[in-house]
Amino acid sequence: LATEMLRVALGAPDIRLHTRAAEVDAVAIGALALPTEADGQVRIHYSKRDPRRSVSAADVLDGTVDASRLQQKLVLVATTGLALVDYAQTPLERMPGSEVHAQLLENLYDQTWLTRPRWAPSLEVAVFVVLGLFLVVATPRWKPRNAALLAAGCIAAPMAARFSAGASLTP
Repeated sequence: LATEMLRVALGAPDIRLHTRAAEVDAVAIGALALPTEADGQVRIHYSKRDPRRSVSAADVLDGTVDASRLQQKLVLVATTGLALVDYAQTPLERMPGSEVHAQLLENLYDQTWLTRPRWAPSLEVAVFVVLGLFLVVATPRWKPRNAALLAAGCIAAPMAARFSAGASLTP
C-alpha cells in the first residue's frame, strides 16, 4: 500500500526492484531509492501514536476541518475502534493498522526506517554457538546453582549487548 501510494503521489510510472544475486538491494519509486533488507523488507521506525496524524471523517464531511490541513498530504481512509481486528502490536504500543501504514509512509518519505547490518545474522549464530558450547562444557562441571547463573548470564549478555548497541544508534 505504502509503495503504491508513493508511486502515485510521485507520478512514477513503475516500481523497480534492484537485486544482486538472490538478494534485494533496494526498491526504487521514480527518483526515490529505498534500500531494503536482503528479503525486500524495511523495518519501520515506530513512534508513539500522535493524534495530529488523524482527522475524523465526520469532521471532514461537515466542514469543521480546515481544508489546508489535508492539502499536499497522503491520506489514508480507515476505520478504527476497539472491536475492529485491524490492530497491530508494535514495539511501542498497540495501534490501528492505518497508523502502522501512516508511519511506514512517513519512514519511506523521510527515509528514517531502521536498518539491520547484513552481518548481524552471522554474528548472532556465532554468539549462539559459542555460548551454547560454553554451557555444554561448563554445566556438568559446575554446581547446579552456578550453572543456572551461567545460563542466565548467557541469556542476559546478548540482550545487554543489543540494548547498549541500540542506545548508541540513531535512525
